Amino acid sequence: MMIHRLPFDIWLHICIHSSVQSLLSLRGTCKYLYSVVEERSVWSAAVRDIMGVVPLRRVRHELPSMTCEQLKHKAMQIAQLDNLWSRETIHPVKVERHSLDSGVRRAEVVLGGDFILTLFKDGTLQLHRARDMSQLLMTVHRPNPPSRHYFPDFTDMRRSSSSSNGENWGVIVDYYATHSLTFVFTISIYALQPCVSWPR
Repeated sequence: MMIHRLPFDIWLHICIHSSVQSLLSLRGTCKYLYSVVEERSVWSAAVRDIMGVVPLRRVRHELPSMTCEQLKHKAMQIAQLDNLWSRETIHPVKVERHSLDSGVRRAEVVLGGDFILTLFKDGTLQLHRARDMSQLLMTVHRPNPPSRHYFPDFTDMRRSSSSSNGENWGVIVDYYATHSLTFVFTISIYALQPCVSWPR
């Protein structure tokens, strides 16, 4: 067959620069191409290519230790999601609704979707497990500096994010006024990682 006239490395190079859908098509062509596509470097390249567009920080952190099967599963999962988002109408497979306290000002999904971080009007932060909102994992109260008047309506969670090293944090902005009518914004950065563990 013509396929076998190209060396293994050439096919490997072609696969590394192919889309997930193309890889699946090549994989079903013959045993030879199946063996090429089953190389870990092929799926590692596919996931890295995806991460160039979608910042999968947790995956980036775990990438060196992921097996070929794990990489393949992750690449196919993201490709499927991308295909779903490109449709005109999206029908969710599952919808979960949670009732929040009336004092909650903002809620953010953090840490890969496993947890929900809520910010209250009084500046208090609470971390819940997404699958069980009744399970409170952490509460952090707003610092109360002396001789300052706090404006709860201006408190906001500007960012909840994670770094490429797997560190996670929430950034909160609080608004105060001193006795001399000087207005002060304070930025608090709360590290979340030490307080929770990844569910396995």
